[in-house]
Amino acid sequence: MQIIYNDSHDQYFNLAAEEYLLENSDDDIFMLWRNDRTVVVGKNQNTWAEVSTPFVRENSIGVVRRMTGGGAVFHDLGNVNFTFICAYGGGGIDFSRFASPIIRYLGTLGIDASLGGRNDILADGRKISGNAQCVYRRSDGSERLMHHGTLLYSADLSEMSGALNVNREKLVTKGIESVKSRVANISALSEKLSGVSPEEFLLDILRFAENEYGAPSRKLTDEERSGISSLRDSKYATWEWNYGASPSFGNERTERFPFGTLTVMYTADRGILSDIGFFGDFFGGGASSSGRRRGPAKGQNVVSEIEISFEDAAFGCEREITFSRIETCSTCHGTGAKEGTSPQTCTYCHGTGTVRTQQNFMGMTMQSNQPCPKCGGAGKMIKDPCQTCKGKGKVRHTKTIRVKVPAGIDDGQSFRVRDEGNAGSNGGPNGDLLVTVSVRKHPIFTRDGANVMCQMPISFTQAALGASIEVPTLDGKVRYQIPEGTQTGTTFRLRGKGIPYVGYKTRGDQFVTVVVETPTKLTREQKELLKQLESSVGDDGQPKRKSFFDKLKG
Repeated sequence: MQIIYNDSHDQYFNLAAEEYLLENSDDDIFMLWRNDRTVVVGKNQNTWAEVSTPFVRENSIGVVRRMTGGGAVFHDLGNVNFTFICAYGGGGIDFSRFASPIIRYLGTLGIDASLGGRNDILADGRKISGNAQCVYRRSDGSERLMHHGTLLYSADLSEMSGALNVNREKLVTKGIESVKSRVANISALSEKLSGVSPEEFLLDILRFAENEYGAPSRKLTDEERSGISSLRDSKYATWEWNYGASPSFGNERTERFPFGTLTVMYTADRGILSDIGFFGDFFGGGASSSGRRRGPAKGQNVVSEIEISFEDAAFGCEREITFSRIETCSTCHGTGAKEGTSPQTCTYCHGTGTVRTQQNFMGMTMQSNQPCPKCGGAGKMIKDPCQTCKGKGKVRHTKTIRVKVPAGIDDGQSFRVRDEGNAGSNGGPNGDLLVTVSVRKHPIFTRDGANVMCQMPISFTQAALGASIEVPTLDGKVRYQIPEGTQTGTTFRLRGKGIPYVGYKTRGDQFVTVVVETPTKLTREQKELLKQLESSVGDDGQPKRKSFFDKLKG
């Protein structure tokens, strides 16, 4: 079992990570991760119907589509997400297999959890975890199974209810008043979690998994990060994947089935059906179809990199960054037309951006809309293009801004500067600037999550007699009393002297491992004194050595 701690908070990267590992890894995998504020919609859902678009735009909440079915869920840094990946041996969907270890972990916190409904983990009758599965067919023809789920730890429930549109049909059949009434935060269910941050909660699950599966945890490799980033940019961060063409159907029919909600949306004109789309929170395949011209689309994100020191990563800093982005042309204001002119309505599609095709299927006349071949779906034609942007409506510029690097960021992690990415299309908002941080190595300290590690050399005399030693920390030097008889390799903890958790005031700890230095270049007199010490101490003063030889005697 590969146990992976994915420390990225980028929703597009994290969803891409699942597909990349499905395609490229043959190992069983358990991965933990957290998303920044975002709505994650199911594979078969109509994003426009599930998401409160004005709310997510006003509050800068992301939207991303996942590979699995099920309903829309809200993620923020108060959620801890988990993913299981393994070989698929047939047998269909089985949620209990993967929910069981999560339920066992919750039991260690005194939380009586159980699997309820189709895919939820419940505690006190309220949902604390939503789960989904899919079978993934790889390019080589083999099949892998993925199970993933959320753990509501300290999520902002008010933002959750604001970001999600509640389907009225679900309210009637399930007899609930709102999304908020159905869920609960895990942090409120156990006294053991008092004062524990989401990051600390995640790390505790990580330690449980290491014991459960008998394997150490790791972070994503550089090769994995590179492949995931490529998939992120080409698929998961695109408007096409997350929204698709805006469905504008004239009729809708929704029914509840044992497998979930199925919505059929269509246009009917004098017995002819067109623009048929299938949506819902059912599991497995499914898709929508529409040839309509796309609406406003958010611009692509821009990626940049900076290098900072270990201390700056720990406590945060400000840095000036220069990057290239696509901006709306200031000459034509994005129209693409020469100054004093304007785009003309396409005469082929009459400004709709689509053309209708018709065919007979099993005695029925089926019609569908396709992008206009003359205007490419824009609905407009540019006769005299702008000389600055050559009719594109956008130009590339270099921009320099000052950014705040959050305290606690780790090497390879990214942070987001909103609205500093490429310009949107059709009146859509700018994308974001994603800044990836490279942290220079420290001569003394290393890092493990929010904890700082270092080795401290002490003398033979200090180890034997005990001593008050001076220990370097990120906050400066502190004194620590080493007890007498301290052995090399002994590790002691300085609480709260580690790295701050990103977005929180709490900090990790510093772990100091003692290395006892053996004296060298001794004089004859010093050697004689050590021989006398060895003789006088005997085996009683060296219990580990005595125990070792006792074991050999059998």
